[in-house]
Amino acid sequence: MFFQLVYCSKANQHFTSADLLALLEQSKDYNASKNITGLLLYKDKSFIQLLEGDKKEILDLYREIEKDTRHRQVTRLIEKETDERHFPQWSMGFQHLDEDSDKVQGYSSFMKDTTLLTPERAGEVSELLDFFKLNS
Repeated sequence: MFFQLVYCSKANQHFTSADLLALLEQSKDYNASKNITGLLLYKDKSFIQLLEGDKKEILDLYREIEKDTRHRQVTRLIEKETDERHFPQWSMGFQHLDEDSDKVQGYSSFMKDTTLLTPERAGEVSELLDFFKLNS
């Protein structure tokens, strides 16, 4: 049994490609050491991240994420137990969504406005993550 947590947040500054690469490398190393997998999406200063693994490890990591001063408005969207991982091959998969991503099935305007991301819209977030699962 695995635990999944999905959250969104708003970056306090624009992340360059170099910033995102550094964040990704840091996340991959830490996650691999804790057997955590997942996916990070970024667009227009907005993040959506799915984390999966041992419940204690995920919740400990999430508490650290909440303290990270690089972003704000950290909001839990989904928390659930699951029999299998969505992204077992990725210590941290990453997708920097560009302007063409608006045309991707399952993409939503809530990546542009994290105030639209609420637990009540978890179904739409799940659809977006499922799209990346199926196309990874």
